[in-house]
Amino acid sequence: MLLSISVLAAGVDRAMHWYRWRRQADEQVSTLRTRMQGLESEQARRVMNHELRRLDHRFSRWEASMDLAMVLGPLLGLLSTVLGLTNLLQALGPEMLLPRGESLIGDYGRMLIGTALGIVVAVVALLVQRLNRMQRRSVIFSLRDSCLSD
Repeated sequence: MLLSISVLAAGVDRAMHWYRWRRQADEQVSTLRTRMQGLESEQARRVMNHELRRLDHRFSRWEASMDLAMVLGPLLGLLSTVLGLTNLLQALGPEMLLPRGESLIGDYGRMLIGTALGIVVAVVALLVQRLNRMQRRSVIFSLRDSCLSD
């Protein structure tokens, strides 16, 4: 549960970041261009590359956490399923007989919810990470192109 909350929080953080970036993008480009004015070609290229690396690092926030969530989500889901199956097998006893008046269908459903939630967490983390990565690459390439076109 905590993992799913953290994945959603990271997704909201990235969405808010990119919304703010879109509102300030022109200002960022003009600031970078101003810093490069009057510099020699090689020095301007170094300044631009340094600034783009700094922005790339800032834009890639939470990507490592999303990688971890993509791995941990399904594993934690499988762990809950295995623990649920263990409890179910203990309830069946050594003869593996179903006690009178009980149904296994509800128990199976509760056990598999953990696996399903783990997969959902992994898919959401994958979407957040891929969308952030695509947006980051697009912005970096467009900044590089706009600074080199001058």
